[in-house]
Amino acid sequence: MASRLLKTGLGGWSIDELVAYLKTGAAKGKSTTLGDMAEVVHNSLSFMTDADLRAMATYLKSIPADSSLAGRGAVQKVPTQAATLYVDHCAGCHQAKGRGLPGVFPPLAGNGVVVAPDAANIIKVVLGGVPAKGGYIPMPSLASQLSDAQIAEISNYVRTNWGNAAPANVTPQAVAELRRTTPAN
Repeated sequence: MASRLLKTGLGGWSIDELVAYLKTGAAKGKSTTLGDMAEVVHNSLSFMTDADLRAMATYLKSIPADSSLAGRGAVQKVPTQAATLYVDHCAGCHQAKGRGLPGVFPPLAGNGVVVAPDAANIIKVVLGGVPAKGGYIPMPSLASQLSDAQIAEISNYVRTNWGNAAPANVTPQAVAELRRTTPAN
């Protein structure tokens, strides 16, 4: 079993190879990113410092091959459905802690649209997306990818995390109402 893991998992990767992979999406002689991981590298990891990437690589290498964190199970063990939805659809750009990337992706932590008493605008952003403006790249609409209940969960998640103290008052019914009137960008 251990020899198979050295060939198929991260066991045969050096920390430097992992850092290169996370930074550029490629590790010579190992692999290149495709699909969702390519987007994560392009929109997020490539902007991180080498020190942060090295810390991530060091952590990944520290996980034992037989750990419950070694497979996809780690992704599925996120504490809430809302957190999972955020990680899957938002964190690649807005970052795990909602900080965004200055001049590229706006922060969600402390964002006026996110924490407004009336949540209609955050729902409209998720449903319709946002065109490029002010140097920020466009945000795609998530209307075709997420149900009303999922959009309500993501909206409430961002309204109540990272120091945001807005009420978690978004309902699937409110999303459905705005879905009928919000065009996608």
